Amino acid sequence: MLDGLVAEARSRWGMNLSAGLQVIVAESLVGTPLEASRPVLIVPASVLGVPTPAGIQGLPGRHRVGSQDPLAVLGRLYPHDHVVGRSGDGPTTIGDLTAADLDHPLYL
Repeated sequence: MLDGLVAEARSRWGMNLSAGLQVIVAESLVGTPLEASRPVLIVPASVLGVPTPAGIQGLPGRHRVGSQDPLAVLGRLYPHDHVVGRSGDGPTTIGDLTAADLDHPLYL
């Protein structure tokens, strides 16, 4: 499954993996260190076939300011107009993401 998502990110969204790839389970986004200068694949636990993480706490510093909302975390780390690729759908931007978008793989 993950190989197919990475292949789609490379072919459809032009993701350059020369700097590596961060794969983050969507449900643990608020508690996972994220380096905004590197490619990111955010995938729901259900798509990966892993249990949904429980009890995830926000990280201190830039991740934790204000809320435990994963969309707020992304909004703090990326510009409002940063393009986000969505698996099987057209692109959107960080500013236009909704909670429903986190139910599908996202490429940043």
